[in-house]
Amino acid sequence: MQDTQARQLLVAEARQLALIHGAIDGALTGRADVDSRPVSDGRGPGAVTLLLEQEVEESLRRAVDDERAEVAFALTRLDQGTFGICVACGAAIPDERLGLMPATRFCVTCEAAGERSFHREQGRTSRSSRPDAPVAAGGARAPSGHPPPERSS
Repeated sequence: MQDTQARQLLVAEARQLALIHGAIDGALTGRADVDSRPVSDGRGPGAVTLLLEQEVEESLRRAVDDERAEVAFALTRLDQGTFGICVACGAAIPDERLGLMPATRFCVTCEAAGERSFHREQGRTSRSSRPDAPVAAGGARAPSGHPPPERSS
């Protein structure tokens, strides 16, 4: 994939994610609560529903923030000349995959291996004892469900 085309895809993705993030924030700040009592007291009307909505919105915001970080990291890789190269094995990522997932760091083989490893680990480790997002080389967070890439020495 040519750098110009990759940059256009990534910038378009970043804009779309910014819009989604803004919509989530707007939903949080624009909501008028029916009752002024704190949700934590559990007595206000719809307290459980409101709490659930807040948790869902926060979860969505975190997912969008993670994806925005992936896009920013992909733009950095583009500037460094490493865009389109799997960070785990160094193989070229096919243009078809980059066209569908322009911020991807992994080839299909490494992505699948990371998912298998994650699911095996889920069987042995409780979610509370695992870090939320592993840190990859350069301080960027690895995508959810994937281990950070191996550092070469």
